[in-house]
Amino acid sequence: MFYIIQREDCLSYTICHDLDPTYGRKFDLALKSGVEFYALKCHVNIEGIFSIHRVEIENRKSND
Repeated sequence: MFYIIQREDCLSYTICHDLDPTYGRKFDLALKSGVEFYALKCHVNIEGIFSIHRVEIENRKSND
């Protein structure tokens, strides 16, 4: 699974269980099942989407 981040100022991508608990549970299930997740910080302009680099994915649960 690729998350394309269209902001060049972010340092990580967070799975927010608080805002969407169902998505958080599905993310956890997919992770345990072996799905690989990547977050890419990108530069986006009229010419295309250009990967800058990977950023960490934080899996922050509401009780963390």
